[in-house]
Amino acid sequence: MNSMSQFISKLLNSKSFLRVMSVLIAIFVWFYINTTVNPKNTKNFDVAVTVGYAGSVPDKLNLAPLLNNNGNLTTNVVLSGSNSDFLKFKSEDITVHLDFSSVISPGVYDIYTFIDASKLPANVSIESINPKFYSIEFEERVTREMNITAQTTGKLPAGYLITARKFTPSKVTVIGPKSIVDSISRICVPLNIDQRTETLTDIQQLVLLNANGEKIDTRYLVINETEASAELTIAYQKQVKLIVETFNRFGKDENPYTKISYSTSYVTMEGNEQLLSAISEINLGKIDLADITLMPYIESFNLPTYMGLQYVSDISSVDVTINMPQTEIKNIKFSKSNIEKFTFINQMSNTTPKITTESFLVSIRSLDYMLDKIDVNSLKCEVDLLNINENGQYPIVFTLPEGVSAGFMDQIFIDVEFIG
Repeated sequence: MNSMSQFISKLLNSKSFLRVMSVLIAIFVWFYINTTVNPKNTKNFDVAVTVGYAGSVPDKLNLAPLLNNNGNLTTNVVLSGSNSDFLKFKSEDITVHLDFSSVISPGVYDIYTFIDASKLPANVSIESINPKFYSIEFEERVTREMNITAQTTGKLPAGYLITARKFTPSKVTVIGPKSIVDSISRICVPLNIDQRTETLTDIQQLVLLNANGEKIDTRYLVINETEASAELTIAYQKQVKLIVETFNRFGKDENPYTKISYSTSYVTMEGNEQLLSAISEINLGKIDLADITLMPYIESFNLPTYMGLQYVSDISSVDVTINMPQTEIKNIKFSKSNIEKFTFINQMSNTTPKITTESFLVSIRSLDYMLDKIDVNSLKCEVDLLNINENGQYPIVFTLPEGVSAGFMDQIFIDVEFIG
């Protein structure tokens, strides 16, 4: 017993013990005062606003709010209560809502905030909310479906074109305020095509542009897709001229007065650049003008095929029309006296040829004013003794007057006998 008394006496006389006890008593007194004697206190909380627009009155009326900061609103809430009460909950237990009940048509409204007090301790009271309301504009909410296009930058090499476009998805649905949705001109995949010569594939974020090519703020919009894959087919193309060759198998040149037209004068071809560069024109074929007597004359030609190349259009044939305006056919009769003046070419030595044909007609076509210059006297006529037909006759070679263009409608053969 004496030892216990001595221990207590020693402990009470210890400076260290007295210091510890003083601290403990001070803490107890502070706690008692804060929780019992002076329990009231205030605290500030920054709270994110729960917008809760879905299912609200304006939402059901198909109105769209133009909320700032993408709808990320915050308020400052001041609460009062005892410290012990504040220890019983966290700031996450404070829920601030917006009251949309007053919104019934498009316009600007002051939307008031209110606190859900269900999670607050009974002795905690709300001192203030700042801001008390937000001024929010409401518009008619519309839905629009739009095709995705490409927004290209850069320049393709000369002759190369984008020949096909494919986007996945191909369409996008946009929901939002009417004024903003109506301002959308294009929904694009941005793509760089600079100096590309082959197909481009890429995946990019979608960009919404107005009619001036400016980006549209999407914070008030709901878009069902935010990115898309694009495939641009890039190929070399070239326009190639179509031609036909016209001739007269009986001789002479009718091209100066022959008018040729085509159902299409050019075709666009696609394929290897080197192969296409070697093609300057496409020759469809030949037309013998000697066979044409009725105008206009129309003949159809199939487009030729080229390995490694293809035609861009669906055209497989071309109609060629021949016209010879202001032309006539003149029949010229040669009598025996005219024939006797003919000369011979390719004559063999030691032979004397003699023409036995007494007369014939030759048909010549030309411009009407040129035909006046053609007659039995202006035509130079020579018998070619080197050529002979199956009837044993020899052809006449006609030479037109200088400066005259004409075509013969048939080949004239005459009878010749040889003396000696």
